[in-house]
Amino acid sequence: GGKDGTSKSRLLDRWSKRWFVLVGTELRYYKSEDDARKGKVALGMLVVQGATLTLKHVRGQTFRFTVQNAQRELKLRAAGPAEYQKWTRALMPLSPVHLRAARADGDAISIEWIRRTRTGGDSWMGSDVPLGEEEERYAVRLFDDSEVVFSAETTNPTLMLGSSTVSSLGLDAPDCVFDVEVAQISLAVGEGLPARKTVNLP
Repeated sequence: GGKDGTSKSRLLDRWSKRWFVLVGTELRYYKSEDDARKGKVALGMLVVQGATLTLKHVRGQTFRFTVQNAQRELKLRAAGPAEYQKWTRALMPLSPVHLRAARADGDAISIEWIRRTRTGGDSWMGSDVPLGEEEERYAVRLFDDSEVVFSAETTNPTLMLGSSTVSSLGLDAPDCVFDVEVAQISLAVGEGLPARKTVNLP
């Protein structure tokens, strides 16, 4: 060790505290919260669209993880599970809205929803919001009370249950009731916040 008692391994383990702000698709970081509030130029940034968040190590209450895209990697540390959860939720897709189900031709059931976005969703231009993810993918689950009785993935904001599936689930009977849940899937953090609705089909 040197005069200050710092070994080489400890030098390599030094961390700098930074203030992060998610602006659109850009994860910007500043020296302090005050610098961000004053509108100072960010020290750096990473585009989160298509980025991945990977938990590397947990020691006590310290969570070490990375946020990485094709261009760069940020090595980060969170002081406890609550702080780490804030990171995952910030990068997590929002829950879909206007979830609905209806009977379709041939005894099928159509399930539809509208996705939301964390990035660039404030514009009034266009009929659809930016995807904000590297790919569009959803997890769909049907429940009988608390039991999952059907699950599937789809790349469109709609899922058609064919007549054979409807029959096997007992959903071809009149006045059937079931719960449907849909979550958008992110390559960074997996499933986002789910939307869930109880459906009563005539």
